[in-house]
Amino acid sequence: MVKIEIIINGDHIDDVLKSVSNLEINMLNFFEISSIGNPLDQTTVYRGVSHSKGYTSKIKIEILTSKEKISDLKTALSELVKNAPQLSPIEVFFTDIVEFSQFS
Repeated sequence: MVKIEIIINGDHIDDVLKSVSNLEINMLNFFEISSIGNPLDQTTVYRGVSHSKGYTSKIKIEILTSKEKISDLKTALSELVKNAPQLSPIEVFFTDIVEFSQFS
């Protein structure tokens, strides 16, 4: 088993979910996260005054699947970015799962 973490801008979650929906995925979760240190930080305007948040809002998608699906996922994400360059950058992390337990 492999845990795949995908970090994207929040506006594009539907596009990413559509591109990975064809793959046989055991589990998929997504979370709203904040990223600090990005030079493209968000600013808000309140009563005519611009305020910098210092962080950007992103979405983290976690996928649990078999090792055989890694190349299919890489292909799906690269095709997605090729067809919609505004989605770039997409950050992807792969982690081996040694043991998986589910308690009910």
